[in-house]
Amino acid sequence: MISADGRTNLIAGRWVEDLPKDGAAYWGSPKLPAELVNRIDDVVLEISRSSIIMRGGPLLFAILGLFCFFACFLLLIKIAFPLDSEVIAVVFVFPVLLLGASWIVFLLFKTDLGISSDRPVRFNRALKKIYVYEHSYSLNPFREWLVTVRVFDWSDVDAKIYCYKGFTGKVYMQRFSLWLIDRGRSDVSGCFQLMGNWPTTKEMHDAWDYCVEYMESGVSGVPACEPRNQDVTFRRSLFHYMRMFDPAKDGEKMRSRMTAGDWSFNLPFLLLTFWLFLPMGVAHYFAMRFSPAVKWPEAVDNESLSN
Repeated sequence: MISADGRTNLIAGRWVEDLPKDGAAYWGSPKLPAELVNRIDDVVLEISRSSIIMRGGPLLFAILGLFCFFACFLLLIKIAFPLDSEVIAVVFVFPVLLLGASWIVFLLFKTDLGISSDRPVRFNRALKKIYVYEHSYSLNPFREWLVTVRVFDWSDVDAKIYCYKGFTGKVYMQRFSLWLIDRGRSDVSGCFQLMGNWPTTKEMHDAWDYCVEYMESGVSGVPACEPRNQDVTFRRSLFHYMRMFDPAKDGEKMRSRMTAGDWSFNLPFLLLTFWLFLPMGVAHYFAMRFSPAVKWPEAVDNESLSN
């Protein structure tokens, strides 16, 4: 795919725009979206990317998939095979179906429980470098998914917004993501997703402008941003995908930030889909509780926090 400035990039999706790197915010004083900052001081801004993978969804569908597999197999036996050939079906058909189902189910389980609970990005303004924590994953759940750290020079990185669109037959969906791309690299190692699955581009502009202002001026140059609550509790997970309904402080903070437009879009949508998001919230709790914690390699950890 070719972006507007003619450079080839390797991201599947539709290019929307390039973002400036001159510190000029499109939307006034830049402010990072809530639940995005892990830590911030005069040396390091660490941004969470825990929301890029929809935790709980793979685990929930893996469990449902197990039940559906056995139900469909029993139904297949009754419909497709006469009584005298059921043994043949069990001996020859069942192992093939079991192998395919096991592959898919194990992949879903490993996606939720095998990938680190977060894949943070550290912006070190003293060294002018970006450290990207990655936990690789693939369609092969039986190979080892390794943790790696990629390092980018701040001066070489550009920001781009992409739009992903889809139609379910009833609902037209549109989501935006923010990618950072090293203009000197032409392979997949030269780009990473900083944010994703947002309904508008405003959050992309705010996040990038905040990063630019921070790298130029430090904490004093950006609005105060409270680090996110990283505690894993059942209540927080239960309302993870519909935080506006959370009766506790987290929900109160979310509701205080919502505009009339946010209410008009989110309230009807969540009232129609809460039956899905509630069990996903339960699955989210187990996924976050049992997935491995972030563990930076010691040498990289020390370097990325140094000044």
